[in-house]
Amino acid sequence: MVSPKRPLYQVLGSVDRMVNADEGICKGYMWLNVNDFEVDGTNPPATTSVGTAGQATFDALNFDDTTTDVAFTSFAVPRDYYNGLKMRIHWNVNSTSTTTRVVWDAAINCVAVGAAIDAAGTAVTAVGTVGDATAYDLRVTELNLDVSGEVFSAGKLITIMLSRDHDHTAGDEAGVADDMAVDANFLGAEILWNRSA
Repeated sequence: MVSPKRPLYQVLGSVDRMVNADEGICKGYMWLNVNDFEVDGTNPPATTSVGTAGQATFDALNFDDTTTDVAFTSFAVPRDYYNGLKMRIHWNVNSTSTTTRVVWDAAINCVAVGAAIDAAGTAVTAVGTVGDATAYDLRVTELNLDVSGEVFSAGKLITIMLSRDHDHTAGDEAGVADDMAVDANFLGAEILWNRSA
């Protein structure tokens, strides 16, 4: 039975494949909710609840706009993995700005049997996304996790360090600054990949 505290798009995590109608590519899919993430011991995002009582409320992680908060997750390399690993971060903010941005960043490590699970990962390219004209509306930011230096193969463990890069500047790799002066509520993430034939 689905918990009433989980929004509809969390339920979609039960779907493990979909087809991109434009490209004809079969994609793997999984949903990671907030409880699939472990907060950092030094710079943890606060746990919170978002939504409206009597309508829809659910857990979230609150990433500060003045500190680079960090959370971790892990999962096995999908057995049908081919390439194209991506993370779509679902989040919202108490802001009506459509010109300022939240910048999300991550590092990924693909761990083989016998290797350290807590080794520093490979940095991905940070991505900034503008807010919405309505406070607390859903926003989605996509990170490319298929980075050089990491070899994805069945039997390995993927670990991801997710962060809000609060002091990201326009001169950094995303080309934009994190200049939204409010906390961002992390709601969960989709993991997508191209499946092998």
